[in-house]
Amino acid sequence: MLGFTFWHLPILRVARQRRLARGIGVAIEHRSPFLAGSVEELEKLVAGVATEMGMSTRDRERVRIASQICDLGLCGVPSQLLRKNFEWTPDEQAVFERHASGGAGMLKGNRLLAEFAPIVRHHHSRFEAEPNVPIESRILSACSDYLQLIRHVGTERALVALDRQSGFHYDPVVVKAIREVVSNSE
Repeated sequence: MLGFTFWHLPILRVARQRRLARGIGVAIEHRSPFLAGSVEELEKLVAGVATEMGMSTRDRERVRIASQICDLGLCGVPSQLLRKNFEWTPDEQAVFERHASGGAGMLKGNRLLAEFAPIVRHHHSRFEAEPNVPIESRILSACSDYLQLIRHVGTERALVALDRQSGFHYDPVVVKAIREVVSNSE
C-alpha cells in the first residue's frame, strides 16, 4: 500500500493543482468581465501551442494550469478599473500592470501552486527586455494577447500584429507555433 501511495503522489498533486486552478480561473472570470469565457479559450490555445512546440507532457500540463491562474492578480485591481469602458490613465495602467507580480505573490503562499509564481510573474514580460523568462510565461504572453486581439481586429490582423512584434514583444518560436495551431484549426 505504501508503494502505491508514493507512486501516485505526483498524479494526485497535478489533479489537485488542476482542480484548484480551474476554480481560480472561474473566479477570475467572474471578477473581470472582459475575461468572460477566455480562461478556457486560453487554456485550449496554450495546450495546442505547447504541443506544437514539442513540449513534454509535464510542461504542457504546467502551461495549461498556469493559463487558468495567470490573471489571479486582477483580484487586487479595483473593480471600477476592470469595468471601465474607456482608456485608462497612466496611473490606472500602472495599477493594472502590477497584477502579474501581485498574482505571483499570492501564489507563493500556496504550497500547491507556489511553483507557478515565476510563470505568473512574467506572463506579460516583453521578450526583448527579458528573454530568459520561463517558456510558459512567453507562451501565455503571446497567446493571451492574440486572443484579445482577435476579439477586436479578427484572426488575420491579430496574426499580423503578433508577427510584427515577434522578436521584440513576443518569442518568435511561440509566434510561429500560434500561427501553426491557428492554421491547423481552420
